[in-house]
Amino acid sequence: MPVAGVDRMVLSEQLAIMDLVAVGDFLLLPEDDLNLAVVLKGPFIGLNDDDLFALAHDRGGASLWRRLAADARYADAHRWLAALLARVDFTPPYELFAHLLTAPAVPGGSGRQCIAARLGIEAEDPIEEFMNLTLAHERVGPPSLQGFLHWLKAGDATVKRDMEHSGRDEVRVITVHGAKGLQAPVVILPDTVAMPQSSPELLWTDGLPLWPPKRALETRLCAETRAEANRRRDQEYRRLLYVAMTRAEDRLYICGWHGERAAPETCWHAMASAGIGAIAEPFDFAAEGADADDGWAGDGLRVTCPQTVAPAIDAADIAADEPVAEMARWMHRPPPPEPTPPRPLAPSRPSMEPPVASPLDGDAHNRFQRGLLVHRLLQMLPQVPEDRRAATADRFLALPVHDLDSEARQAIAAEVMAVIEDPDIAPLFASDSRAEAPITGVIAGPRGPEIVSGQVDRLVIRENEVLIIDYKTNRPPPARQADVADVYLRQMAAYRAILRQIWPDRPVRCILLWTDGPRTMSLDDTRLDRFFDAS
Repeated sequence: MPVAGVDRMVLSEQLAIMDLVAVGDFLLLPEDDLNLAVVLKGPFIGLNDDDLFALAHDRGGASLWRRLAADARYADAHRWLAALLARVDFTPPYELFAHLLTAPAVPGGSGRQCIAARLGIEAEDPIEEFMNLTLAHERVGPPSLQGFLHWLKAGDATVKRDMEHSGRDEVRVITVHGAKGLQAPVVILPDTVAMPQSSPELLWTDGLPLWPPKRALETRLCAETRAEANRRRDQEYRRLLYVAMTRAEDRLYICGWHGERAAPETCWHAMASAGIGAIAEPFDFAAEGADADDGWAGDGLRVTCPQTVAPAIDAADIAADEPVAEMARWMHRPPPPEPTPPRPLAPSRPSMEPPVASPLDGDAHNRFQRGLLVHRLLQMLPQVPEDRRAATADRFLALPVHDLDSEARQAIAAEVMAVIEDPDIAPLFASDSRAEAPITGVIAGPRGPEIVSGQVDRLVIRENEVLIIDYKTNRPPPARQADVADVYLRQMAAYRAILRQIWPDRPVRCILLWTDGPRTMSLDDTRLDRFFDAS
């Protein structure tokens, strides 16, 4: 039966990776006799115990590497290792191990083939992950073999394989933790009798550690803390049962086995048996060809949920004059046209900007800074109680980073407070207004439906109207509505069209606030209707 392998692997614990790392350690220190013995017995050379004993015994204090070079019986192994030593100082780790896996090894065939012959096809996955790590190391550091091996061993890399999209016709053997988020047509829980028994040696209470050397020496506080830790452990045990049972799409097999000692009453198998016993159909379970003495026979419970009632059909969606009476009308109706453009329009980021102030203007930098400060104050002050807004604005403008003199601070604060306290638009800056309100919807454009996604600076919803205001920074403010750029009018018209769909019984009033002033401008509906009219 083909098995997909483990869902998580620690690379340094895989036998194939141990063989590759052993070769790398030899190339760094050939005088390490123990590591060289591991390489000689590995799949790349393939010596057996008798060969290794004959090579290592009675060598008079000489290193194993020197003995290997002097023994003509193992000339092929020495030649293969010497070739790697000649290349290690000039080859990055990825190219070195790629050559090791593709070049002919001593037993014949490539290094990858030798590993597969020794360890099986399951070694392919850790090898591929190992090669990916060699490339990842070269991206973050110099391509050094010693640095890579140290990084690999110190990191203890763990790889989580994508078991859901492997695309292979294999059985997945996986832990319950690893199965979170996965599903399969058939799920088997093979061992549902074992209970968690571990209890923490070091107990924690109110941030303080407690360590009773023996259970007999535990105080009442230690016993209560241990009981609470065991209770949380058992809760997690039951939560994992829920995860395990909900992985199955069509069939779930819950299996249990025990010896002379009966299964605990709180194990998964006992809880599942008690839960489904009232609705399940009992049957005699025996695996095909299995003897009862093998433990594969006994009493079984089968739960089936077949669909016995035909799915309901909404008569309102069926056309009586269609050839097939039970075919829904939507099957013969073409799909609606896709909204254009595919990417939503962002009215707050128009494709054509109106002309800005001349860069030759000596006060351009101050105007730009002034606009940003005004924008920030208009965003911040409505969240502050009214009696503290003036003091908050003064403290904000007095920050050293702004580098403003007293006269400039007073002028900006006075202008901002005048806007916020304007009785005509004061509701926009009340505590119940919304700042940076996102707006998304589909509106009727000149070329068909258009998706709009934007964000208004402030929005207030009143019983008799909806108000929106948008700030415009670093622009020479127009004196009349007729001089407002079309991109701004189109932006506000798009927002108005969406809000009219949400509140069709309330008028929507659009206001522009020019921060280069600052001053407000209420936009007439007649100027906005030529862009998007959703009335």
